[in-house]
Amino acid sequence: MGVFQISKGHRTWVRSLHRRKIREKEGVFIAEGFNALEAAAQATRHPIVEVMTDRDHLEAVVNILADDLPVYECSASVLEEISTEKTPQGVMMICRRGESDFSCLDGAAPDTLLYLDRVSDPSNLGTILRTS
Repeated sequence: MGVFQISKGHRTWVRSLHRRKIREKEGVFIAEGFNALEAAAQATRHPIVEVMTDRDHLEAVVNILADDLPVYECSASVLEEISTEKTPQGVMMICRRGESDFSCLDGAAPDTLLYLDRVSDPSNLGTILRTS
């Protein structure tokens, strides 16, 4: 794992990711906070590309991450500048967007496909099925 100081050019690139158009073009998204970091470190669907953290949280971040990820150390003021949050939690990451792969349905799929993700209310599911 490499720990680097964040450059001015890199800060500019991270700030550009605040715009949806740029994130979509780059195929990434921004996640912030330790809960998100721990979840992303264990996930395979949205791999972490890089992490930015302040000095106070550097050791904790290094302990969570795999050895091959770049970590950019920056001051709390720089982290506040590049963060999407009003009060940053000390760590933010850039993650690769996962793509849905429906290739397993080739040839077997009906004309209509209904894909549901995280439907928590059974009545919502019933309504969706009746109207689809």
